[in-house]
Amino acid sequence: MRLFISVEIPDELKDKIINIQKEFSNFHIKFVERENLHFCLMFIGEAGEDKLNAIKTAMNNVSKINRFDIKVAGIGAFPNKDLASVFFLDIKDGRKDMINLANALRKELPDFKSGKPFTPHLTLGRVKSDNDKLKPIFNKIERIDIGKMTVDKMVLINSTLTNKGPIYEEVLSVNLG
Repeated sequence: MRLFISVEIPDELKDKIINIQKEFSNFHIKFVERENLHFCLMFIGEAGEDKLNAIKTAMNNVSKINRFDIKVAGIGAFPNKDLASVFFLDIKDGRKDMINLANALRKELPDFKSGKPFTPHLTLGRVKSDNDKLKPIFNKIERIDIGKMTVDKMVLINSTLTNKGPIYEEVLSVNLG
């Protein structure tokens, strides 16, 4: 199984996010499908059934963290806006809470943590080419405000890669305190 732990996005925000993706429709970008939009807290990668209990235990331990609100606003890119290969929505209010949640998971699951610091983000798409032409659009919508949402649960997702894109299947959902 190819796993990650995420925060789901409410439908009312997904509609606004799809409109943002349309701003980039003239570029060579592989957009994240509406049903797959999420904040990734931790990418686990390939893990067998034998690792599931440890992951479930970790999520239950971290679930003691209280739910919190975030404001989805702003746009960013990896590695940066000049050389964008991935572009994403950012978090303004509640950013520190999201980082704390992700870091708590990393502490519970040290075998799976990345060496990079966690950057809260909601991937909009992956740039295939023309990344040097995206900066004017980034500048136009960099202060975009999608809205507020409550982070009240974590979801363990199994991602099956296909030639038509990933298929996500919920493995476990854990409510926050």
